[in-house]
Amino acid sequence: MVFKLVAVYFLVVCPFNSDGERTAKETHFPGYHFCGPGTNFLERISRGQLGINKLDEACRLHDSVYTSSTDLKLRIDADIKLEMQAWDRVIAKDSNYKEKIAAWMVTNIIKMKRKWNTRLLRRRRDYTKRNIMNEK
Repeated sequence: MVFKLVAVYFLVVCPFNSDGERTAKETHFPGYHFCGPGTNFLERISRGQLGINKLDEACRLHDSVYTSSTDLKLRIDADIKLEMQAWDRVIAKDSNYKEKIAAWMVTNIIKMKRKWNTRLLRRRRDYTKRNIMNEK
């Protein structure tokens, strides 16, 4: 019985594509199109979807940078920009309480993500310096 539940849970949470590779599932805040991990950006843009509010528009711009570039520095800059725009939505007078809650969550998640990415960037830089020093 337990094995069946684990197997069903695994198939629901970790879907596979036709090549047998694991694919990420889209997870968004309720009602949002772009705020959340695993957004299939190109598919949503081809459908003509835009953000439902200013926070979702900021997330759309963030996703466009992530789709177009793999450079870690550009991605960190996009994270900083999204963090600032989300915080602006938290303190904005024209946003409702649901948008404020979502913006507060996005701000804190991006802070944690940015700290992790800058740590990775620092490790890469230190690793490159060590390799250069060893070559000399």
